[in-house]
Amino acid sequence: MVRHTAGVNPAEFAAKWRELAPKVTERAAYQEHFRDLCALVGQPTPSSDTTGQDYAFEKHVQKVGTDDSGFADVFKRGHFAMEYKRKGARTASRCWWRGCGTAR
Repeated sequence: MVRHTAGVNPAEFAAKWRELAPKVTERAAYQEHFRDLCALVGQPTPSSDTTGQDYAFEKHVQKVGTDDSGFADVFKRGHFAMEYKRKGARTASRCWWRGCGTAR
């Protein structure tokens, strides 16, 4: 069962982001969007990891199959690495960060 916390429900979440997303940049909105998503499903946010080692915004990671590194917008070790993109934006590959699917 999905827990709803901090007064967030699916209809409010959808309405907020349907209106807000076209008006703001990815960089300006992704952390708030992810925090709202966490509240919607009753999960902790990256702020719960005070060290930033296992769960963080803007985590420095190595790109898949290269010696290049960059920053994942949201990273949770052993679970995921996410890169937010505006509608229509493209990345160079489907799996941008090492550990895509399972973040190490």
